Amino acid sequence: LAFDYKFIDITDTLSWQAAMILVMGALVWFAVRLVLRPLMRLKTEVETRTLSDLSDVDPTLVHKEMRPLVSAMNGSMSRLQQLIASQRRFIADASHQLRTPLAVLKTQAELALRENDPAAMRAIVGAIAGTTDSAIHLANRLLMLARIEHGSGSGDTGPVSLAQVAGQ
Repeated sequence: LAFDYKFIDITDTLSWQAAMILVMGALVWFAVRLVLRPLMRLKTEVETRTLSDLSDVDPTLVHKEMRPLVSAMNGSMSRLQQLIASQRRFIADASHQLRTPLAVLKTQAELALRENDPAAMRAIVGAIAGTTDSAIHLANRLLMLARIEHGSGSGDTGPVSLAQVAGQ
C-alpha cells in the first residue's frame, strides 16, 4: 500500500510540473507577443507603404530601445529621397541639353533631303556629321557627370595631358 502512495505522489508531482511548464510556456508566449507588438506594428507600417512613400516612420510605434533603428531607417529614407531628386534633376537637365543638338540634326537632315545640288548636299552631310559628333560628346560628358555625381566613377586618377583636355 505504501508503494501506491509513492506512485501517486510521483504522478501528482509530474502532473503539477507539466501544468507548470504549460503555464510558464503560455506566459512566455504572451510576454513575447506583448513585447513584439510594437515591432509588428512597425513591420505593418513599412509593408503597407506605397513604393513612392519615403516619408519618415513614426518612432513612437516602437519601444525606446528600438528608436535608434527607426531613426537610422528614416535617415536612409531621407538620403534615398535626395538621390531620387538628384537623378530627376539630372534627367531633366540632360534631356534639355540633348534637345538642341537633336533639333539641329533634324533640321539639317530635312535640308539635305530637299537639296538637289550634290556639292551642297555634301556640305550639309558634313555639318550633320559635325553635329552628331557634338551630340555624342555632350552625351558622353553627361554620362561622365552622372557617374561622378553618383560615386560610380572608375576612380582612376593619374596624369593627364592638358593639351588633350583643352582640346576637348
